[in-house]
Amino acid sequence: MEFIEVRGKTVEEAITNAQIQLGTTSDKIEYEIIERESNGFLGIIGKKDAVIKARKKSNLVDDTLEFLDKMFAAMEMEVKSTIDYSEENRTMNIDFSGDEMGILIGKRGQTLDSLQYLTSLVVNKDEEKYTRVVVDAENYRERREDALVTLAKRTAQKATKYKKNMIIEPKNPYERRIIHLRNLAEKEAKKEAKKEPQAPAGVRNSGAVRRIAEKKGRPGQGKPGSDRAKGPAAGKQKTRREHKPRVTGKRGN
Repeated sequence: MEFIEVRGKTVEEAITNAQIQLGTTSDKIEYEIIERESNGFLGIIGKKDAVIKARKKSNLVDDTLEFLDKMFAAMEMEVKSTIDYSEENRTMNIDFSGDEMGILIGKRGQTLDSLQYLTSLVVNKDEEKYTRVVVDAENYRERREDALVTLAKRTAQKATKYKKNMIIEPKNPYERRIIHLRNLAEKEAKKEAKKEPQAPAGVRNSGAVRRIAEKKGRPGQGKPGSDRAKGPAAGKQKTRREHKPRVTGKRGN
C-alpha cells in the first residue's frame, strides 16, 4: 500500500488522523515523521504543524485485495473477492462473485487462468516462501475437473477399442495433470482386475488331500477304516481241513 501524507498540530495528532483516514488502529500502521510541529516565535510567528507519511502495515491478504480491486476497477467490473489464506499450508484460495462471471471465466477458463497467474505473481513478489494461489468463480474449477475426468475416460475407452493412440486438444499444466492422474488410476484398476484372487488354504490344498486319500484307497489295500486297510494279517481267514484216518487192512474174500 502506498504512503499517504497526514498533518496534525502534533505528531500524536497526525498519527490519530492517519488512523482515521486508513480506517485502522495504531498497531496496524507504519509511519515516518517528515516534519515535527513547531510553536514558532511566541507561539505566533512561524508556527508549523507536524507532518507524517503513513500506510497500513504490509499484510498479504490486504495487499492482494487491494491489487484485485484496482484490477477490476480498471476492467470496469464489479467483482467481490473472498480470500481464504492459510499461512501454515502456504495456500491462498480466492473466490470471485458478481454478475459478469462468464466474462471473468472466459473460454474454457482461460481468463480465470490468466487472473490466477497474475495474482500469484503479486502474492509471491516479496515473499520468501512460495504461496500456492487458486482462483475460482461459480465453482468453475470443480465443474471443469469433472468434465476433464469424463473426457479422459471416453478417450481411454476409444483407445482401447480402436487399439491406437488418441489425440486431444492442448491443455494447460493443471488440466494435463488431472487427465494424467485419471488415466493412471484407470491403468491401476485394470491391473488389479487381471490378478487372480488367491483361494483359501483349505481350498488351495484340496487337490493334495484328495490325492493322498486316493492313494490310500487303491485296489488291494482297501478303504480307510475297512478290515483290509488294517494290514495283511488282519485280512487272513483260517481254513479248516478235516483229516480222515486211513483204513488199512486186507479185504475180505
